[in-house]
Amino acid sequence: MNFNIVKNQVKRLGFVYNGVHHIYTFYLSCLKNWKRFKCRERIYSYGDDNPDKTFYVIGVNHTSAGLFAIVKSIGCHVIYAIQKGYIPVIDMQNFRSQLNDGVNEGNAWEAYYKQPCNYGLGDIKHSKNIVVSSSLPYPDGVEIGFDTTLDKNSYDKYHDLFKQYIVPNVAVATYADMKYANVIADKKQVLGVLCRGTDYTENKPVGHSIQPSPLQAIDKVREVMAEQGFEYVFLATEDKKIFDHFKHEFGDKLLFSGQKLYDGMNGKKYLSEIPVSCSAEKWQNIVDYYATIYILSKCDGLVAGLTCGSICSYFMTDGYEYVYFWNLGKY
Repeated sequence: MNFNIVKNQVKRLGFVYNGVHHIYTFYLSCLKNWKRFKCRERIYSYGDDNPDKTFYVIGVNHTSAGLFAIVKSIGCHVIYAIQKGYIPVIDMQNFRSQLNDGVNEGNAWEAYYKQPCNYGLGDIKHSKNIVVSSSLPYPDGVEIGFDTTLDKNSYDKYHDLFKQYIVPNVAVATYADMKYANVIADKKQVLGVLCRGTDYTENKPVGHSIQPSPLQAIDKVREVMAEQGFEYVFLATEDKKIFDHFKHEFGDKLLFSGQKLYDGMNGKKYLSEIPVSCSAEKWQNIVDYYATIYILSKCDGLVAGLTCGSICSYFMTDGYEYVYFWNLGKY
């Protein structure tokens, strides 16, 4: 074998590889910049009303996201608007999500939450100063993602804003309070535990946080109960297998909201893809999930995998005595 010939062939292959790699990298950069341009913030004027106000219309497509992924994203846009001196108005009428799935149901946000500043789309349709949000999940400079450090600094930074502007409507709030009263009643020292399964653990969505196994979660919960003196476990899960594990371990000490449980994904990628019989069932499932995270936020302590639900419960709570998040990397 002629060593020089082999060496020259390797050099040529390296040159070709480097050239293709640079072209591909340039293509990805252009694609990213085009997406940001396409999804950019826009300024409009629809009339002469409210000349002294600037409204920030929040519209983002969340085609497969769960309720609290939507809430977390919208919460970031609301925070951005407040920082800019804008009045946020949430538009889930003209953008797709599991809350409306493109069906003309009015503004689907208002089926679950109040508008942050009591202005709806109808109130601003002739307004002079309209800023339409970028249609990216997070606006520039405000991102609460899985990498967010959930400590006192972040709690102090976001808790009051979530409490003031991300408020359930009367029907949802009343239902959640009723659920809390029925589930928790007069029980004290309740440890809230969020343990996701189904689409997280079966499909392992890329970029999402790895969740603990049921046995990992149970071992940690027993440890925390012994060390911190918690007497009850409130479990937030949608996974029947996880629920059965916890029920076997904690028996009458286990509290549960009655949210819908799933025994596998049946070939679906996301929970939001599992069909429901009617819009009333969809509303009920979503409100039951809201009530579960609301109760979680009212517990005395929290042990949870990193998910949008657990992150939102952290910002919703008025204070936990103990907090533990698993940080196991990403899928």
